Amino acid sequence: MADLADMLVDRLKQLRDECRESAFKLEFTSQHLKEKFAELSARLAQMTEQRRQCEQQLDQRIRSLGHDTAEGDSLMTSVSHSWDELRASIVPPKADHLLESLIERETQALATYDDALQEVMDSTTLQMVLEHRAHIEMCLHELQYLKQDGGPAFTSMSL
Repeated sequence: MADLADMLVDRLKQLRDECRESAFKLEFTSQHLKEKFAELSARLAQMTEQRRQCEQQLDQRIRSLGHDTAEGDSLMTSVSHSWDELRASIVPPKADHLLESLIERETQALATYDDALQEVMDSTTLQMVLEHRAHIEMCLHELQYLKQDGGPAFTSMSL
């Protein structure tokens, strides 16, 4: 019985260690994501500012060349759409892919943990430990009852 309890304790310790390792990896990955997000945000802000400056310069050049306003506006719209398409094609898919990868990895880690926990829960070892605990708990309740009853039954019992 003690060997089975030791096996259960060892398995639970192993699961605890695996959870701690997974939590550490998750924290590391989370920090990495925060850094990447900050880097991408800064880069996007820089690119947005460059775009704004380019649009201003382009607008000034178009107007200085004396082109028709409608033609200049059409060119500006074209540049704007191209920029939006470029930004949409570069930034979000990388972030989405990274997030999907992390979600999948953590889902698998959770499933592995659940499987191991279910393995322990299904084992006869756990059932035996729980039965033994229930027996001890029953004995404790009986002793407390005898103590509350006033003692004669307790003193007449042969231990």
